[in-house]
Amino acid sequence: MPLPLVFYPLILIAAIFLLAYCANFLVTITTRLGHYLKLSQFITGFIILGVATSIPEASIAINSVLAGTPQLSLGNLFGATIVLLTLIAGLAAIFSQGIDVKTELKSSTRLLQISALILSPVILLLDLSLTRLDALFLLLLYLGYLIYIYRLQPHSLPLESQLMNHHFLNSIFLMAAGVIGVALSSKAIVFASLQLSSLLSIPPLAVGTLILSIGTNLPEISVAVAAIRHHHPNLIIGDILGSAATNTAIIALVGLSSPFKIPHPILLQTTGIFLVISLAAFFVMTRSKRHLSPLEGAMAIGLYTAFLVSEISSLLLK
Repeated sequence: MPLPLVFYPLILIAAIFLLAYCANFLVTITTRLGHYLKLSQFITGFIILGVATSIPEASIAINSVLAGTPQLSLGNLFGATIVLLTLIAGLAAIFSQGIDVKTELKSSTRLLQISALILSPVILLLDLSLTRLDALFLLLLYLGYLIYIYRLQPHSLPLESQLMNHHFLNSIFLMAAGVIGVALSSKAIVFASLQLSSLLSIPPLAVGTLILSIGTNLPEISVAVAAIRHHHPNLIIGDILGSAATNTAIIALVGLSSPFKIPHPILLQTTGIFLVISLAAFFVMTRSKRHLSPLEGAMAIGLYTAFLVSEISSLLLK
């Protein structure tokens, strides 16, 4: 027997806050791992934090597949990437009085590689379907790129040398506990979101894009706040791009588990167009004088506002 409508928003809000707490705990633990492995700020953000802060999206993807609505996860992942590149980057630039972009992102080749990785799901979804072959290609592309940039790290220590360190092992254990908390809270989020989409006749793709994309990016917001406080701007940039790239891998896992078609193409078209625009704007702004200024941050937030208006308009025209 379904609960009254008013209960589902309350469940959703409570679960999102629990998710944010557990994910913030995960961020703290995985940051320690970066120190143990002697990774740069950008690589720590891109690989370790990028994966860790994407665990909410991964958990929601798993539960969405189990619930038979993979489109919910797709909307969440595309919307989350737009949130990362516009809202979070913009707020970070404003509150840190500008972000200097150094080292790894000076290379145009590196920017093109990351862009291709983030946009690859959009390209493969132009036919409004994701097959297992498409998903396998996305997963191999993501894993291959992680190996590539890890090997470029000049002072990385092999993982084998850390396994006897009790602090390292303790961090692994705590990270597993955090994953369990994230998984349980994300399951509650999917449940409440599906009930709301059903009762209000809202497509799951739209629910994922408009609601879950903000809720599951709370870990990235907490990373940005901590990085600003400790003056680690490259950690912010690395986490933003790493999380966006990890979304490609999550879409791949969704496609491998449950290939799907897009029932409402107008929603995907709007989101896809804004994803391309957001990524292009992010790289243009970070490349200008190697600095993301507060003014550019405000422009990025304006772009996110335009995305929301456009997405809601597409929903009303469906």
